[in-house]
Amino acid sequence: MWQTLKQKYYLIVIRGDVMRLMGELDLSAVENRSRRRFVRRAYHSVGPNEIWHVDGYDKLKPYGIAISGCIDGFSRKIMWLKCGKSNNDPRIIAQDYMQCISEFGDFPMRLRTDCGTENGLMAALHCSLRSLHTDEFAGAKSHMYGTSTSN
Repeated sequence: MWQTLKQKYYLIVIRGDVMRLMGELDLSAVENRSRRRFVRRAYHSVGPNEIWHVDGYDKLKPYGIAISGCIDGFSRKIMWLKCGKSNNDPRIIAQDYMQCISEFGDFPMRLRTDCGTENGLMAALHCSLRSLHTDEFAGAKSHMYGTSTSN
């Protein structure tokens, strides 16, 4: 929290003060963190194909294995999981997305990715496909960027 205050809000505060205030505001959360008992956040999705999460895995790249995958947020169904030489090429990621759509015959209401450059073409394709829909997530609202850890 101290670092968030410093980096995001440009506030300079004493770290000990932040720790003390957090202990006063939410003692049980501080105790759980100190005992390394993490509480997972609840995730809710309306139904299948409501939101798909897309991300890549780079830890195996030194061995020549780059992984790209997509999962349905509701059912946790793996929509695609591909290994290749690169998961940084926007054309490859967009091709995986289009193959998945043609295979399943449907695409999600929303698409969530991290801010990587490899996702730009896929995001543009998705927004174009959703541009004629009339729901609240039509067009540009159908794609959302987020942190990779939240994906």
